[in-house]
Amino acid sequence: AESVGAQQTSTRQTDLLLFNDGAAGSLTVIGIDGSGNETGRKTVGLGANQTLRIPAVLTQVGGTGSTSARVRVQTAAGMHVYAAAEQIDLGTGDLEIARLR
Repeated sequence: AESVGAQQTSTRQTDLLLFNDGAAGSLTVIGIDGSGNETGRKTVGLGANQTLRIPAVLTQVGGTGSTSARVRVQTAAGMHVYAAAEQIDLGTGDLEIARLR
């Protein structure tokens, strides 16, 4: 699954929201910059029927300062993960939530 238009700036932050409706396992979050280059990876475990929030996800995968990045989620076999990107306006606290496709 992949998001488009993720941002991590002084005024906007993108958090990653995950829910695993399948078997426990590990997933990898991959940051991709606006030019299509990978900026970094983070692997995390996620149990069956568990949720996880990764705040400022781009910061954790090397995408600080980006305004047009992507976040890709790769899961292990047997996992069934629902993923959404939550963009937060840091000045007002307003949220925009979009599922990863």
